[in-house]
Amino acid sequence: MALWHGAALEEWADQPWARANAARLEEMRLSVVEARLAQEIDAGLASAALAELAALVEGYPLRERLRVLLVKALYAVGRQADALAAYTRARRYLADEVGLEPGPELRAMEAAVLAQDSSLSTAPTRFAAAPPVPVTPLVGRDSDLATLRTALTMARLVTLSGPGGVGKPDSRSRSRLRHPHTTGRCGLWSSPLSWPAVSPRV
Repeated sequence: MALWHGAALEEWADQPWARANAARLEEMRLSVVEARLAQEIDAGLASAALAELAALVEGYPLRERLRVLLVKALYAVGRQADALAAYTRARRYLADEVGLEPGPELRAMEAAVLAQDSSLSTAPTRFAAAPPVPVTPLVGRDSDLATLRTALTMARLVTLSGPGGVGKPDSRSRSRLRHPHTTGRCGLWSSPLSWPAVSPRV
């Protein structure tokens, strides 16, 4: 989405075939943006999404999904009164412009805000801590580390095996320093020798 600039098929805007396709692509783009913003709010990043949501609501005032997300984001950052005011503006706009009442999702969001529904609560995203920086060098493992780092660029999972004391955890940690995306529950693992032997496939 970061590569999207301007209107779709803008250079052919005067062509009938382009108008329909441009509208379809724009709808797809907005749906993806809405999904991303919803995930950000649920991940505890509502404050970061507020400015973008406000601008999108201004540009696409009839898209109720954007207004739902704006109300939810305002409530998530502790601005309940502003969330209800955003709903009121949405209801008035829809009534004045198209003579409609808010849809079920927008009405349900207002009810949840009024009830201070716990389902609207979000928690800030916690990122995995960076692996510790080694204090001493790992002697005699340069070629092994190079192999691991190469494997990490070619495979999603690399299996280490060997008897205790050969440096599996240290090798894993040092490889993670170069490849921070392997931290957490995915990436490089080490296993006891008693596990079935599995050769890494890269």
